[in-house]
Amino acid sequence: MLNVDLSEICDLTEEHCRTFRPVAVTEFQRDGKHLYYINAHHVSGTDNPTRTTVRQAITRFNPNLVIVERLETGTEFVKFVNEESASDFKRGGEAEYAAHLAMQHNIPFKGAEPSDKDLTAGMKELGYSAKDVMAFYLLRSIPVWRNQGVLDQSSFGERAAGHLEYWQRRAGVPETEMLSFQGFMGWFEKHNTTGKTLLKIDNNDIHPTISSDANYFQKLHHNLDPIRERHIDTVIAKSFTEHDRVLVVYGDGHLVKSQFVFQKMFGEPGRTLQLT
Repeated sequence: MLNVDLSEICDLTEEHCRTFRPVAVTEFQRDGKHLYYINAHHVSGTDNPTRTTVRQAITRFNPNLVIVERLETGTEFVKFVNEESASDFKRGGEAEYAAHLAMQHNIPFKGAEPSDKDLTAGMKELGYSAKDVMAFYLLRSIPVWRNQGVLDQSSFGERAAGHLEYWQRRAGVPETEMLSFQGFMGWFEKHNTTGKTLLKIDNNDIHPTISSDANYFQKLHHNLDPIRERHIDTVIAKSFTEHDRVLVVYGDGHLVKSQFVFQKMFGEPGRTLQLT
């Protein structure tokens, strides 16, 4: 395994969040090992720079492994990917699309997220309850559902309750700590200082920061983010024990936070390749 120094992970600053970075591939290489990192913009459909970059990267670099921004990549995920391919990925994100292309090219793929159980345990050490974590993951789903065209006020309560129940099972949260939909609404009202109603929340309202004017959701995300990032980078590093060419498709901010980890791992700055 390539040596990974997780202390090199940096915070996502307000300037980072305001700066537009076009989708590209950043290539890191050393001793025959190649990391191709796509700083994806979260999108749906197939006609956009993220999807075009994913398509061209798989064809051009012929990776041995594709790592996508998913937690579970088992049978149910494959079923969903196949369903989405039939509808031209109108709902599915770039993770589903990258997995679809990987399967078409007989390339293995996997997710890199820590388990919900590990996330919950890590956040409890920082003073957050399982309910806080469950509520935040539901909150951050709202911009995703809006982007997918499935955010509907009349059905939101049912969708949200299902999301909470699924998260509870996956994280092994005991019944006594379960968060109901009504409990979630109370949590949101208690902590919401954005001036927006629930279904108007967007990614800017929850991006990870501890700036002087950061809201509760942003601070929570800032504390949660290192738990994710350390796990993601460790999975990427371990992948090189079996593979020489690894393609990573993750949100733009992750590369910002971990670019120095990879720079130290490979011994030189990455080379940016614009494929669109």
